[in-house]
Amino acid sequence: MKVTAPPHLMRNPKVRPDEWEMDVIRLQLMSATWPKGQAYSASAQKNGTPAQRTLIPEYYGSSCLACHGSPQGEIDITGFAKEGAKENDLGGIISITLYR
Repeated sequence: MKVTAPPHLMRNPKVRPDEWEMDVIRLQLMSATWPKGQAYSASAQKNGTPAQRTLIPEYYGSSCLACHGSPQGEIDITGFAKEGAKENDLGGIISITLYR
């Protein structure tokens, strides 16, 4: 299990989405038609091994905006630039992989 995010929101390169996660984030979870909060699951290989993979979207709440909100580019208390996010924007993804 790891917590990742859309590539443009990445603060920690160690949890960058892999290719499968990036495709699902871009084509499903970031789609205007994707039902808010709905997880995505599929059988897909990871590192050449068959697995059941699930991505669960996480959205910014009001308490997240102190570090991730406006003004975009301002340095937050952790030393990162704020993303300019708004409440309920997609902010992260919980990625779960169960190997078969």
